[in-house]
Amino acid sequence: MVRQGVGVLVAVVVLAGCGGGGSSDEEKVAAVAKDFQSAANRHDGRALCHEVLHPNTVRAIERLAQAQVRAGGSPRTCEEQYRISRARVTPLDGRAAKPDEVTIKGDIAYVPDGEGGSKRALARRVDGEWKVDFTADPGLRWLMRSSLACSRWQDALQAMPLPTASREGIIAHLHAEADALASFLSGIDADAGQGEEQGAVREFTASLDRMTAELEGAAASLRRGRSLQRTTDKARKVLNEEGARLVRLIDVSRVDCGRIPAFAPDGAEFRRKANAVCAPISKRIGGLGDPGSSPRAAVRFLRRAGALERQASRRLAALTPPSDLDRVYRETLATVNGLGATLQAEGAAAARGDLAGARRAVGRLVLLDYRKSAGFARLGLASCWQL
Repeated sequence: MVRQGVGVLVAVVVLAGCGGGGSSDEEKVAAVAKDFQSAANRHDGRALCHEVLHPNTVRAIERLAQAQVRAGGSPRTCEEQYRISRARVTPLDGRAAKPDEVTIKGDIAYVPDGEGGSKRALARRVDGEWKVDFTADPGLRWLMRSSLACSRWQDALQAMPLPTASREGIIAHLHAEADALASFLSGIDADAGQGEEQGAVREFTASLDRMTAELEGAAASLRRGRSLQRTTDKARKVLNEEGARLVRLIDVSRVDCGRIPAFAPDGAEFRRKANAVCAPISKRIGGLGDPGSSPRAAVRFLRRAGALERQASRRLAALTPPSDLDRVYRETLATVNGLGATLQAEGAAAARGDLAGARRAVGRLVLLDYRKSAGFARLGLASCWQL
């Protein structure tokens, strides 16, 4: 597959074409394949969007383009999207599609895909004309539908507030994340493709299904009064494993998730600096030893850990994140500050023998820790999760 510059404008079949001017359907399909090849290589978005592509494909491109526009951006036409993306267009390699290689089945035309004599859908008839239609091909339809669903999932995550530092807030957040994943899952065609391709699609949807089930299961456990620490630790372990699998599958299947803010190129320098701040401080917190070996040791641990949390927050506050991450970043830093203050409060309560006060602080620490981790995960700052 060759990724074209209109989001998922991908040519599974790469054609140089011949046979223009013929009157048979097979000759017309070969001619439109040639037109597609020529317009793509000229970066001619007007010809592609208004003359060569089927209306189904144009609508699919525009839906995806709009889903990938940053908040507040204006809608993009197919031609505008192609013009914006044209710098990334890769010229198509040529393979002749002769009229006698074209197979017509109803209103769909199939041509060789260059792999063992198999054929893939290229064009669809509309009002007596043949137009290139990516939605006629199961593999391309999968890419377009899953890319649209993934972009909408990312939008939902970015709009989602961080959980409030309460059991009910965390339960609501788990449900909201599960709902967003379920919408992603419902927007994909799980039966797309054939053979190995279909296997990859099914693995992708199975991973989404497991993540959704884990989120709902964790919310149900908390609702039943189960331990917040144990429940969220288990959920994070499963979600981290499935998340890594999902990122790999997105890369392998070349799903276009649009601009994922936490992993976008324009945020790379910010993430590098933030992770560089977090990594040594997380290591120092991890090296503080056993906080419960004695009351004096516990107090010393809590005071040192609180000071390190506040140090991290001060240093991170000096960095400037990409604008679309600023809100989540500031909320996350405020939560880290809250963690530091709560650690200090726990240490003070333990020092004066106030066990009830220390227990209240411990309960709040677990809630703040979940909120902090959710924020850093949203930001793509892996080294900061351990603060």
